[in-house]
Amino acid sequence: MGIWDLPASEKDAVELLQGYGIIPNERTCKNSHKIRLYFGKQIFWKCNVEECNQHLGVRTGNWFEGSRISFVTAVHFICCWCKELTSIKFCAEELGIADKTVID
Repeated sequence: MGIWDLPASEKDAVELLQGYGIIPNERTCKNSHKIRLYFGKQIFWKCNVEECNQHLGVRTGNWFEGSRISFVTAVHFICCWCKELTSIKFCAEELGIADKTVID
């Protein structure tokens, strides 16, 4: 996949990350019900069992937990890193990632 083919929306970025197993395709709630991924202003897992109705953040339980970087930016960073195009300066200028975020 080339840089120009990378996803432009959070939904497309999450689906790409799911394809690589970085974000799970399926989850269960604390009551062992299958939950569904919802896309809107926020992306989250939700149990549709009326008595349960639990919500779980899409970043919970994967390496995005605790991170606020957008999924689109993360995918662009990963692609650029794989192509050895990244430096701290590049990430700050082109991807809008703070120096500290790049280093972490």
